Amino acid sequence: MVRIPVSGRRRTRQKGNTLLELGLCFTAFLLLTFGAIDFAMCVYSYNFCYYSARVASRWVSVHGASSATASDCSANPGIAGGCAANSSDVSSKVSALAVGLDTTKITVTTTWTPDTNPGAEANVTVAYTVTPLTGLGLKNSVNVSSSSQMEMVH
Repeated sequence: MVRIPVSGRRRTRQKGNTLLELGLCFTAFLLLTFGAIDFAMCVYSYNFCYYSARVASRWVSVHGASSATASDCSANPGIAGGCAANSSDVSSKVSALAVGLDTTKITVTTTWTPDTNPGAEANVTVAYTVTPLTGLGLKNSVNVSSSSQMEMVH
């Protein structure tokens, strides 16, 4: 088997070829990676909304009118005053669950039908606005939300 030597002219034409290929492949790799990060942020935010709405509705269902220890709730309403949970208490509970998210973009809506007494229904809706990190996976902000409903037990 005879080896044909590579001419000097051919070798000089291929200088930098590897560097160019590395640059193209690395660019494609970065685009895919940052696109996946944007998509994963959206999925994580939705999972947070689902989980925190469920936890908050469970928490609200046991902190109703029957769990109040104060006789008068007009001066200091909410859990801190020994009264039934109110909307700001639920918002604080959800904000405490937010790990790695901007708490200013979380919206918590809590409704009680008809009131906070046992047997009534508590509905908690958690919404979050996902802002794209790079703009490669997502172009615009995305709003994700989830709701959970439970019967008041206390």
